[in-house]
Amino acid sequence: MGPLTDTIAAPSTAVSGGALAVVRVSGADAVAVVERLLTPGGRRLSGLRTWSAMRAVLTEPATGVIIDDAVVTLFRAPRSYTGEDVVEVSCHGGRATVEGVLGALLCAGARAAEPGEFTYRAYRNGKMDLTAAESVADQIAALTGVAARAAADSRLGALREALADVRESLVAALAETEADISFPDEAPDMDAGAVEHHISAAAASLADLIASARSGALLGRGARVVLTGPPNAGKSSLFNALAGCTRAIVSPHPGTTRDLIECVLDLEGYPLTLVDTAGLRDTDVEVERLGVELAVAAAASADVIVRLHDAADSSDDVCRATDVGPTLHVISRCDLTDPDTLRRRAARLPDGALRVSSATGDGLAELQRAIVERLGGSNRPAETATLTRERHRAEAAAALGACQRALTAVSSGQEPDLVAVDLHDALSALDRLGGAGVTEEVLDRIFAEFCVGK
Repeated sequence: MGPLTDTIAAPSTAVSGGALAVVRVSGADAVAVVERLLTPGGRRLSGLRTWSAMRAVLTEPATGVIIDDAVVTLFRAPRSYTGEDVVEVSCHGGRATVEGVLGALLCAGARAAEPGEFTYRAYRNGKMDLTAAESVADQIAALTGVAARAAADSRLGALREALADVRESLVAALAETEADISFPDEAPDMDAGAVEHHISAAAASLADLIASARSGALLGRGARVVLTGPPNAGKSSLFNALAGCTRAIVSPHPGTTRDLIECVLDLEGYPLTLVDTAGLRDTDVEVERLGVELAVAAAASADVIVRLHDAADSSDDVCRATDVGPTLHVISRCDLTDPDTLRRRAARLPDGALRVSSATGDGLAELQRAIVERLGGSNRPAETATLTRERHRAEAAAALGACQRALTAVSSGQEPDLVAVDLHDALSALDRLGGAGVTEEVLDRIFAEFCVGK
């Protein structure tokens, strides 16, 4: 990131030709920079109270040529997003207009903001901790409502509050141990039971947070779910049923699907990419053989394979080369056969094979839940802290490991100073999770994920 003393500017909305756009300016000279674009003799921005707006005609500083008729809003430090003086220019959203406003601001003394630099300054100025800053990027990237809500919960403090409770328990345990260390003659002996209680409470909370990490990662990155099976097993019909529209051609002729067909689904709030593939069989038809190769490769990279078995056809192999990852076995086209045939078909498959009919919709809800569960998703209550990044999980795991070592030290009767070392390690991991002591290299990597203007 550039120097914090610079005044920076960038569009905070996508430059996509919308009705309106917002260009944000932040820094000690934000007001002066924007005022250089205002027509002489008009109302001055410096006379506004914080959180106030005014209409302004914007001009090029060098030529006086009018750029736009806009609204500018002033946020005085420290009551702004970045903690600095911030001016937001609401202009018309055409690309040429936005570029004209930004270019004029740069000519007036601002510097083009780097990706994530506004949020970086908010973090540096104490407006948010690092987990809240990361959640800004998560919310911008969210593909489903559940993912957006999880990011909003984190940004508004759900994770920070959960970590504060863990910290409180660890500090209480540390106070007991360090009193014994610092004042061995005056203070009573360390209450091992109380220390163990506090550490156990912290460890339980950390374990719960770590358990949320798999679900949080799924919200953030999504997953690939690949449908495989022999020709005419109902893969394309199931693909269309799950997609909620006709995307894949359904035909009674084997080998119709020869390429990968994909769509993005919101499955119980999780963003998933569903992939339909060619039917698996040996064939001399070159184009179909290439399709089978693509199907095998897609299954190898899948997070979950949904392996279809035709309810009326027991000739296809239970296990194929594509079943190389987590696999859900599904008996398809169950509406086309009788219960006795279904029971015999299920007996040839692994326990727990699901029964589905794409035509009637029977079993689709159960399949959707099974996919989410196999991927590690869970229905966590709203406003529940969730670890959405590997950095979070790693630091929480480090803190939990330190807690477990401290518990072992207490139960084995080791000296209080050894217990204190482990407690300090746990607290240090919590500090890093919140952003304290994180290296500039890590910060640069985190904020490089942001788009410009955020």
